[in-house]
Amino acid sequence: MYKISKSEIVLATRCCKDLRMTTTRCDLLDEKKDTGNEEHHEKSIQMLCKMHVRKNQYRYAIKMVMEGLDYDTKTCSIVDLAKEACFLQQIKHPNIIRLRATVGEPGTLSFGLVLDRLTSTLADEVLKWNKQYPECRQGRRIAVVNRLFVSRSRKQQLGAFYSHRLVAALDLARALRFLHQHNIVRDLKPENLGISLRGHLILVDFGCAKELKEKDLIEHPDGYKASSTVGTVRFMAPEVMKGLPYGLSSDVYAFSLMMWLLFSLEKPFKNVRFVSMKELCNLVSEKDIRPEPLPILTGDMQKLIENCWSANRADRPSLDHVCSILRAEIDATVNPSAESHLMDRTKHILDISLHSLSQYSD
Repeated sequence: MYKISKSEIVLATRCCKDLRMTTTRCDLLDEKKDTGNEEHHEKSIQMLCKMHVRKNQYRYAIKMVMEGLDYDTKTCSIVDLAKEACFLQQIKHPNIIRLRATVGEPGTLSFGLVLDRLTSTLADEVLKWNKQYPECRQGRRIAVVNRLFVSRSRKQQLGAFYSHRLVAALDLARALRFLHQHNIVRDLKPENLGISLRGHLILVDFGCAKELKEKDLIEHPDGYKASSTVGTVRFMAPEVMKGLPYGLSSDVYAFSLMMWLLFSLEKPFKNVRFVSMKELCNLVSEKDIRPEPLPILTGDMQKLIENCWSANRADRPSLDHVCSILRAEIDATVNPSAESHLMDRTKHILDISLHSLSQYSD
C-alpha cells in the first residue's frame, strides 16, 4: 500500500489548484443496545472525512479519527481505523470501498485512509426515495399502484425503480459473497452501505469486520466461538444476539433485513412495539418475530428473504444461491415496454456492475 505525506495529498486527490476542505462527521454505530441488567451503549466512533474539491468535483475522501474525543473512544477509534486499513489492503472488489493510500502514522491521530468518494449512503437514498416514490412505501405492489390514477410514464418509472433496487441488492450480495470467500464477516446497516460515483452499492467501514479463524471453529460447518458482540441490533442475527457461536450465515440474515429495507423503504421492525433494544432482541431471538411480508415482492423473492432470516442458521442459503435468484429476478423483471431511457439506465447500471465484476475472480 502506497503511503503519502501531507504534501502529496494534492496529487493523490487530483486537486492541483483551488484546494478546499469540507468536513463530514460519520458515526460507525448509531443505535443503543441493552445487553443485561445495566444499560450498555454501543461505542460511537466519530470519523472526520476531509473532502478535497476542485470545481465542485470530488474524487477522494480522507478518513481520520476526529479530534476532541475522550481517551477511551479515541483509543478504540484509532485501533478500528488501523484495523480497517489492514482489511482494505487485502481485498479488492467493485462493490467494496477502495483504499487508495494512507496518510500519517498508524496509531496516531495523524493517520488517515484515502478512499474513493461516495455520493451518499443507502440511509440517505432511502430517505430520498421515500419522497420520490411515495407509492412504494411499505412495499406496496406495483400492480395495485397501476390500478390507481397514475400516468403511464409514472408506472414505468416505478417499474424501473423496482429493477434498480434489485441491482442494488445484487451488488450487496456479491460483495458479501466475496468477503465470505475470505472468511470475513462484518456489521451491516444502511449507514455502512455507500453509493459510488458510478451508481454501484458498495460496502464501506470495515472497523468492525472480523476474519473468522479455523482455530475458533467449534461447531461445523459455520459455528465460530463468539467474541464481544458488536453490531446494529435491527440487523443482528439471533445467534449473535444471544452470544452463541456464529459464522458467515449471520451476514446472510443481515442481508435479508437489508433487502426488506430496500423494498419497503422503512426500517425493519418499525411496526413492532418495543421499549428497548433488549426487548427487541428477545422478540427476534426467542419469539422469532420478523418483519411483515411485502406485497411488491414476487413469491420467489419473499421466499428468499424468509429463508435468509431463518432462525436456524443452517437453513439459510449460500450467497451463491442468493446471487442466482436475484439475477434471475432482474432478467425476468426488465420490462421491454418501458420507455427506453428508464430501462436503459437500469440496464446501464447492471452492465457497468457486471463489467467491473468481470475484472475480478470472485
